[in-house]
Amino acid sequence: MKYSLLILIGSLLYSCSSETKQESIANDSPFIPVESNFTTTDLLLPEGFTYKILFQAEENKVVRKDGKRFPAKGSHDVSVFIPDSVSPETKGILYIGHEGGNVSELGDGGGATVADLELVNGSWEVTSDFHNVDFSTVGGTLWNCGGSLTTNGTVLTCEEVCEPANETMYSSQDKNRDTTRFNNRPLWQNMGYIVEVDPVNKEAITKHWKMGRFVHEDALTTEDGKTVYLTNDNYPAVFFKFETAIPFDYSDGTLYAYQQSKDGESGTWLTMPMDTLSLLFANKTALELGATRFIRHEWIEEINDKFYITETGADQIDWSDYENNDQRVAK
Repeated sequence: MKYSLLILIGSLLYSCSSETKQESIANDSPFIPVESNFTTTDLLLPEGFTYKILFQAEENKVVRKDGKRFPAKGSHDVSVFIPDSVSPETKGILYIGHEGGNVSELGDGGGATVADLELVNGSWEVTSDFHNVDFSTVGGTLWNCGGSLTTNGTVLTCEEVCEPANETMYSSQDKNRDTTRFNNRPLWQNMGYIVEVDPVNKEAITKHWKMGRFVHEDALTTEDGKTVYLTNDNYPAVFFKFETAIPFDYSDGTLYAYQQSKDGESGTWLTMPMDTLSLLFANKTALELGATRFIRHEWIEEINDKFYITETGADQIDWSDYENNDQRVAK
């Protein structure tokens, strides 16, 4: 089910007039494009759109699990609206992921914030305190990037990080932070996964080890609960998918890496080895299997049964060495 609410990164809430919606539909576009003015410092919106600031880093206070309040984290990334089960059109929960923020009292690294929303007299209002999501049960988190709302009402948040050692996880002024072993592994081996979050209870449920450890950018869950498509903000990057053993249960399944055909017109999915070492270095493992190389995937969206993936790209990368050695490069 689709909802008219659209929450964009930075926690700006947008609405669009019915006239603009009708006009944009007639032009086969979700909105009328704005003028391509890339020199202004002002926020440019399509005709009929408005915005309202709901949440700001440092400006708002966030309630920790013990009831203490601290300035909100920043580096906002994914923003998700979880519809209320009784009044889905007018009430719900706002979930905001953070790629960072120097508020160690709310946990090292990244994190997330949740709050209740309600549509009041045509305007969305925050109707609760902002609450910190507790990631301590899964050993903390780093650089919470994109994500996905599952059909179970949970959020899959992406850790956009894949550090090679504890020493590289934090900047020099933060080396006093806790790097205790977790899950019987060095802490760096516990970062770089998909984390499932319960936004109602404001806590992380689990890290999905079988979805692989790499620079997770975004996740897209299918409506049938069988597949999660995973983008990778690395270079070279690999496009992954995870197929569940049981629909809607993301704790077990098989990871696959995409191999594009040489002419770029089709492709196949390579089955990943599901042992611990292979999943710990998922990107490297996939490339050794012959997965196609991309340049820094960003977000993924499904529209009319087609997948659209943005790619950061990088002009300075020279693919000739890979191509000369018959290794797959995206066309």
